[in-house]
Amino acid sequence: MKINNIGFVSIFLMLLFTGCEKIEAPYLINKGPVEGGGGETGKRVILLEEFTGHACVNCPEAALLVNDLKTLYGEQLLVISVHAGFFAMPLGELTADYRTAAGTAINDYFGVSANPSGMVSRRPCGSALILGKNQWQGAIEALLQEDAHAEIALESEYDETHGTTSITWNLRVFNPEDDDYYFSLVLIEDDIVSPQKNSNPNVGETPIIHDYHHRHVLRGDINGIWGEQVDIAAGNQVTGTHTYTLSGEWEPENCSIIGYLYRNSTKEILHAAEVQVNE
Repeated sequence: MKINNIGFVSIFLMLLFTGCEKIEAPYLINKGPVEGGGGETGKRVILLEEFTGHACVNCPEAALLVNDLKTLYGEQLLVISVHAGFFAMPLGELTADYRTAAGTAINDYFGVSANPSGMVSRRPCGSALILGKNQWQGAIEALLQEDAHAEIALESEYDETHGTTSITWNLRVFNPEDDDYYFSLVLIEDDIVSPQKNSNPNVGETPIIHDYHHRHVLRGDINGIWGEQVDIAAGNQVTGTHTYTLSGEWEPENCSIIGYLYRNSTKEILHAAEVQVNE
């Protein structure tokens, strides 16, 4: 049995896009350990929900952009790749099925109709909530100018014998508003190899990349599709525990848990954290 504590440190951004400005320290909130009750105030952590599918011919190019954004922003940007809708359906040699009940519900609730697309912490950019890939970085940059609204600590205790993980979490909202707050826990798996359609020869073979590496794939919800309501008061810490069983087809070393806090009225994600299931 192994306990993994998430303790993020400040990251020097080594790779900058043209025209990007470096984010000033502090970059992050310290996410743990849970026993410490969170950590010092820093910049908010952004969650990009990328809507994709293995039959989407433009999605590999978008995935490369996601990788660049992760390199640029490090642990201040978390990613969940949601496979849902028509382009995620098994078809021909695209036999893998990465659809989930949570992914389908979120995809349908927000009316996602095209891939690739995404939401950046579910905050509208201008009048649009569902954003094309060329809008992601601008939306991320705008949110990174804000201080964090909350702090989250996560721990995972993995039981290799039974294939289960016990998740302990702790969160605090700094200046809560008169709203209902929800906390969601999901499991993602990284680096899953299976075919992916592709139209860009600069990205990989066409029309199908047969050994494509799918990243940040949503595998399931841990505490419900929309999470659980949390009783927030200024300065108060809320804690909880959950146990989750991994599928035998998943690689625990490639799995991690993402927890995110959002306002129910707008569904905007205020903060997020990630911890590896089993390092």
